[in-house]
Amino acid sequence: MLDKIGTLLKAQYRAEKTGKIGTFLCRLAPNYMRFHLVEWSFVRRHKKEWGCRYVLASLIIAVSVMLTGVCVTLYPAFLQDAKSYSPYDMVYSEIYGMNQVSVQDVLHILEKNGVTVEQVIQLPYIRDDVFNYLPVTEINRDFGCDYQIQEGEFLNLFQYNLEDGYEHNIQPVSTVTISGDRKLQSVGTDVKILFNQNPTFADKTLIINDSDFEKLSADITGSAGIANLFQFQNWEDSYAGVCEVKEYLQESNQLNEDEQTYYELSSKVEKYQDAKKSGQFLLFLMAFVIGLMIMAEFLLIHSRIQAEKEENSRVVCSLRMLGMIDKEMVKCLCYKNFLRFIPPSVVGTILSFLPSYYLNESYGMGTNGILAGIVFGVILTVGIFVVIRRYSEKEEKLYESGFIIQGGGFFDYR
Repeated sequence: MLDKIGTLLKAQYRAEKTGKIGTFLCRLAPNYMRFHLVEWSFVRRHKKEWGCRYVLASLIIAVSVMLTGVCVTLYPAFLQDAKSYSPYDMVYSEIYGMNQVSVQDVLHILEKNGVTVEQVIQLPYIRDDVFNYLPVTEINRDFGCDYQIQEGEFLNLFQYNLEDGYEHNIQPVSTVTISGDRKLQSVGTDVKILFNQNPTFADKTLIINDSDFEKLSADITGSAGIANLFQFQNWEDSYAGVCEVKEYLQESNQLNEDEQTYYELSSKVEKYQDAKKSGQFLLFLMAFVIGLMIMAEFLLIHSRIQAEKEENSRVVCSLRMLGMIDKEMVKCLCYKNFLRFIPPSVVGTILSFLPSYYLNESYGMGTNGILAGIVFGVILTVGIFVVIRRYSEKEEKLYESGFIIQGGGFFDYR
């Protein structure tokens, strides 16, 4: 019956078809167009209104897919940054008379909590209001570096990961004055993470010759300290031990929580958990926003279909009079709804590729962002295919009665 009705519409279709798109489709797939004239009769009206809605819907889908790619990229990036900025599993500093505890006591606390310590490094350093001063021999020995720094020289060390997606203030100094009038000259800059960040450390770090370090230590004994760096066998299970060590340090310092903040230890497990919570909150928030945007895109298309229900009802009644059965009617409506919902999903996914790539490339994951967008776009398109059948059946039932319920819709028919 559907083929016979299509034959009846063929003459009118050939007389009415205009425009480059119609001519192109007829030449590209003449047989396909000939056998789907009935379905196309539903979608050839109100082209201008539908064109505007297609553009808006495609942009909404593009933003949704782009946000999905960013989320999928940012979450592992958060976790990776937490680990890269914490090469050691626990760090605390003995300075200004604080955290003066025995390393053996700390090891005993960790062992009691099931934490196995593989390595402990005690790094001497000096700090003032601006710089951390580190002896070159200790740095080369403990961290496997090969810095060559002569007396009267220093090296600017910036402990950043340049691929973490953030902008960093890398402004090396050329000259520093120590011990009153003694000047040191810069021999260069290195960007490398040697140890964890900690509240007791200054913002900038300089590596100096051992002789200069000894002279500086003799002049500023009050700001000389020791950084204790711990490496665990399994840092993921160290949270209980780290918390107990933190409490032990606070008790030994006899400070309240606010004052202890300046001398608090830092650990990989805490940084990782904080990053994980931040990533999970980001995923939840973006999932909520993306859900709202997908719903807005659906309502944008659905509202226009609702606006055409009177016209479509007349078309359905006419096709019924020509003998079209329920199965064929649902097939026509499915075809029509596919053409309404699927193109914005496909076009929006494609439009998101370029911005998604550039947004995620700052983390070195531009391709991953595109792949995540493709997966989301495919899932969204498959979901539309699954829903469209039920959607079209509801629409067909609305038209089946032969009249329009005033103020009704596809989801509240009686």
